[in-house]
Amino acid sequence: MNTIRLLSFVLLFLFCLACQAKEIPPEVHKQAAPTPQTPKATQPSSTLRHIIILTGGAKAEQRLPLIVALHGLGNTSEGFARLFTTFQRPARVLLPEGPLPARGQGHSWFRIRLTDGHLRLNEQQILDASKQIALLTKQIQKENPTLGQPILTGFSQGGILSYALALHHPDTFSVVLPVAGWLPESLVPKEIQTKVAPKIRALHGEADPIVRHASTKRLHDRLNKLGLDAKLKSYPNVRHTINTPMRAELFRLLGEAMKENQETIHGREERRPGNPSRASTHR
Repeated sequence: MNTIRLLSFVLLFLFCLACQAKEIPPEVHKQAAPTPQTPKATQPSSTLRHIIILTGGAKAEQRLPLIVALHGLGNTSEGFARLFTTFQRPARVLLPEGPLPARGQGHSWFRIRLTDGHLRLNEQQILDASKQIALLTKQIQKENPTLGQPILTGFSQGGILSYALALHHPDTFSVVLPVAGWLPESLVPKEIQTKVAPKIRALHGEADPIVRHASTKRLHDRLNKLGLDAKLKSYPNVRHTINTPMRAELFRLLGEAMKENQETIHGREERRPGNPSRASTHR
């Protein structure tokens, strides 16, 4: 009897290993990360650990744009911070960390499998992670002098969460920039409050073997039919990565979003009672 139980345990263990082998391999980033402004910490309103970095020579006491950046499978908040090593604009970058351990190294936002060439995602974990990220974003926005609405970007799993946040927490971000992301049809609401929904500007490699470009294109077709301002920029022969041209375009889009936020704030200040508008100033 003991031999049979032992054999059953071994077979179950091997089965679990086989399932783990189907997980997507982790992403690797090699540049040196910027120095964090604050250490990782668990906050009362969110269960997520995170770091905050300052870019472009910014100071912590300054009123700064808030960029939220979500890493992919197998990465960490410090690892994804390396993406911003060459970002020259002054900003506060919030980098939350996935709550689950990934196979081999790093962290994961939700469980994922690649089966017969198709991604299988834990949709409830996607919604749970999105809620925690939205809570953390609002918390950091209140605790720090923030210029305008936060801006969101993310790669791979982070790109998937970027879409989820744009649709399920549309009032949190002004612009969402998913990279190599996608979202299952079941997580796309039938109706969207377009008045508060953020603009979506996505980047995706056409040769991506993990998150299929065709699936992301179909998602954007549906988002546009729902009335969202969603655009997809495609990169021929690019696989599941952020190459140099994609990073340059991402930085351009971030700068554009930061500028739009600032112009919106200036417009609101000029329209306050007792404050002349631009039009009246030039008359």
